[in-house]
Amino acid sequence: MYLIPKPKALEAPEKDVLFDLPQKVDGGEFNNAAKTLCGLTNRFSYKKLSLGDGGIIFRMDGNLDSGSYRLSVGEDGVRLDAPDEDGAFNGVSTLIQLITEEGKIAKAEIADSPSSEYSSVMVDLARVRHSFEMVKQYVDLCRFYKIRVLHLHFTDDQSYTLPSLLFPDLSTPGRSYTLAQIRELNEYARLRGVRIMPEIDVPGHCKAFQTNYSDTFGTKGIIPINKKSMDAMKSLFKELCDLFPYSEYIHIGGDEAEIKKWLENEADFEYYRSVGIDPKDENAAEFLLAHFVNEMATAVFEKGRQPIAWEGFRECANHLVRKDLIMVSWENYYQTTPQLLKAGFKIINCSWQPLYVVSPRTFWRERDVFEWDLTYWKPIHNKSPYYGSFVRVEDCPEILGGGLCVWSDSIERFHGADFIPEGTQFEFEKAIERIPALAENVWNREKIRDFSDYLKARITLQRKLNKILADD
Repeated sequence: MYLIPKPKALEAPEKDVLFDLPQKVDGGEFNNAAKTLCGLTNRFSYKKLSLGDGGIIFRMDGNLDSGSYRLSVGEDGVRLDAPDEDGAFNGVSTLIQLITEEGKIAKAEIADSPSSEYSSVMVDLARVRHSFEMVKQYVDLCRFYKIRVLHLHFTDDQSYTLPSLLFPDLSTPGRSYTLAQIRELNEYARLRGVRIMPEIDVPGHCKAFQTNYSDTFGTKGIIPINKKSMDAMKSLFKELCDLFPYSEYIHIGGDEAEIKKWLENEADFEYYRSVGIDPKDENAAEFLLAHFVNEMATAVFEKGRQPIAWEGFRECANHLVRKDLIMVSWENYYQTTPQLLKAGFKIINCSWQPLYVVSPRTFWRERDVFEWDLTYWKPIHNKSPYYGSFVRVEDCPEILGGGLCVWSDSIERFHGADFIPEGTQFEFEKAIERIPALAENVWNREKIRDFSDYLKARITLQRKLNKILADD
């Protein structure tokens, strides 16, 4: 029986006992999950499913933990119990993996639940254009492997790929998604139980902001810190929340900014002092970055969402940042994972090695991703205190989960401007091979299978997944 992630409790005959798949699905309280089961199964199976009174029954069980499910498959039909929509969708992912192309399903009793509350795949949509159809493919890929969050990096120096009513000329011509597409994406993900996490990456990575709005967003490759710019950025993040009404998480960026440029602009010093930062302080630039991140996080919280930021400010500025901001620990360069945990932040593991795919020049082996776990980071920056080594911490509730990051900044350079679609397809294929390994290790924080068993499952499931993705 080939399943990814492997369920924590699975009872099945040693040799599969197959039943005809019932063709009616009674979704009960979980109608969206039932529709997803029908829609995705109908892409690969000869036997078509539809909603109605029948042999596949969803029921709510409030005694189960959030995100968990129980699945019973027998000759009398299929029963899926879950306490909430997350659990129902997780059960659907398992059902889809169990159903054969011939319209059969294997006898099984499964009780399963996630070990982590967070898992994600990040896709860089700003360096090169990704087709809207491919973005939807990533949604289905997340659903197939029980990835909870699709993190979309919508902005960078190369382009601003979102629509904006507040600043309509922010959108990069020929590179941006339309308002209609964003609305369609929101619904597409919601109906599949995948959370979209949009990202506007500031204060660095912002040259696209400065093309048409230099009077507001500056000219030096970093967003200025003054009242006009800060108010504009806070309003932009609030607009982002409105643009993604179902998004639980909003990513506010925060990394790789040339923050010393702030100290070159004496016209803004009065603002710095008004927020309690002396521009002559040796740590002034770090304090300003912390102030910027904290203000953007507060704007997101005011909209009822959870902000997330990259590790980007240093330990000396931790006291200026609210501790309910979730931090992504990715490189252990700006500050280390132990420092973030000691400061009181909850964190997400996005270790550069092995969780980054920078196609086509850098990506780690699928086995490396499988053998990684949530307590392990390995940086590649030669100024990291762990360069040439690694850091491992004790597992703890403050490590919420992990994410694979798919970056596109090398695609145009290696494939050429005329072959961007081929480059993003190659990138997608590398992601497809690594996402299930991430899913396995975030779902099961304690490993319950070896790599050879996992690889058999991944290769077997790939044929079915290819048919699902072909229909997007």
